[in-house]
Amino acid sequence: MVRVHPDRVPGSEQFRTLLRRVLFVKPVPFVRRLVFIATPHRGSFLSGEWLGGMLRGIVRLPADLTSHSIGALTKGGNYFYGSTLMAGGQLPTAADNMTEGNPFLEGIAGITIADGVLYHSIVAVKESFPVVEKGDDGVVQYRSAHLDGATSELVVRSSHSTQSDPHTIQEMRRILHLHGDSLEMAGPSVSIYLRHRPML
Repeated sequence: MVRVHPDRVPGSEQFRTLLRRVLFVKPVPFVRRLVFIATPHRGSFLSGEWLGGMLRGIVRLPADLTSHSIGALTKGGNYFYGSTLMAGGQLPTAADNMTEGNPFLEGIAGITIADGVLYHSIVAVKESFPVVEKGDDGVVQYRSAHLDGATSELVVRSSHSTQSDPHTIQEMRRILHLHGDSLEMAGPSVSIYLRHRPML
């Protein structure tokens, strides 16, 4: 795979505009803190042929997006990694792109969090794993959800749907209070800006 400017990607200008919007993310100034909950930064071991095949059978992309994408990928030579198109010339689903080792996923994981933004991790690991670092939540392994440099990391003994677990709820409450306290300490100008930030 080679690096190439979006203007050189084969395809229509509509497709290149879509690539720019999707792949080039600009930090927004009002985001000061992130919380990742059971997030598969490096993919999920459940993603793969059987799940991807099932989703391809029920998910249909808009026809214009499909034609633009397939046209660009088939004419793109080595601009795109070889397994971009699935069997039968179909585009990969989100499940395909969440497979461990997927180049697209590795590229996303390699993007650093913006300077000045604090981030926290809440990682779910089932009780059946005595060693947390070797465990998973039934969908995501600990090593995929773990992030170096996090301000805090809490391991909750639960399944992947840990958002309903009391320990996860309590940790979110703690982080929100912590964030609120930091805004008060920053002064009224920051609080006013955050209250009047544009809605996403």
